[in-house]
Amino acid sequence: MAATAQRGEATLPRPLLTIGVPVAGVLLVTAFLIQGFRYDLLGERIAAALEQSQGIRVSIGNLGPAFQLAGPALEGTNIRATLSEGLSLEIDRALVRPAWSLSWFSGNPAVHLELESALGQASGTASWGSSPSWDGSLSNVDLQSELFAQLFPAGKLAGTLDANIDVSRNESGPEGHVDFQVREGSISSPKLPLALPFQIVDGELTLGGDDQLRIDSLEFDGPVVSGSGSGSIAKGAPFPQAPLILDLHLKVKPALSGAARSAGLSVDRNGETKTRVSGSLANPIIR
Repeated sequence: MAATAQRGEATLPRPLLTIGVPVAGVLLVTAFLIQGFRYDLLGERIAAALEQSQGIRVSIGNLGPAFQLAGPALEGTNIRATLSEGLSLEIDRALVRPAWSLSWFSGNPAVHLELESALGQASGTASWGSSPSWDGSLSNVDLQSELFAQLFPAGKLAGTLDANIDVSRNESGPEGHVDFQVREGSISSPKLPLALPFQIVDGELTLGGDDQLRIDSLEFDGPVVSGSGSGSIAKGAPFPQAPLILDLHLKVKPALSGAARSAGLSVDRNGETKTRVSGSLANPIIR
């Protein structure tokens, strides 16, 4: 009898759980498709859940079934998302399906998301619960959008961004890692004598820990200046106003060394200099 009781209390093998839970999600979506599910009501529930949990107001123009090799999915079009900061994003197409992820076992349901908009594209796995997370990528993102203007209010960014993002949010804020590349752009600021064009910028960022954001590495190259840097943005204030430290090693093109000296940079005869940007993104101070 004791042996029988122990067998009755045994849990399912982990491999079976690993396969079974995502399959159950796929089968559930498939049942919705077959039975003529009320997608308009589902869209309203998704919008209500996003506003309650994330403070994002969402309106969905159309929601219906879609089929992929990875399984059945839901597809929404003509979507408008209003963030808690008041920013609005127009999303042309969003696709969501159950993700093949082990996060289901920690009580964080996961979905695969694909988003397309005039701002750019996003694709990855999102989970929610006690520690919401995103593990995915951004591609062809336009940095001249209003969203990035709020992050860098003291100047203007231009260029096309690609990034890999693996972040989660807990009680202390977001944590994780971002590596990015920006192509064919420029940066301008009242603190600079002229806009600085660049061909490429590569960087790696760490969120969380002792700082709000740590700039682990920064490499850039352009027709005017090239260089590298690292730094941090401290905790304790909204992102644009948080204390900034960015140490840069710059190499100015020889023909522009005179202009760099006129701007206050002590450039040596090879066109090289080291400088520090402090203050904040909203009010940078270049020394």
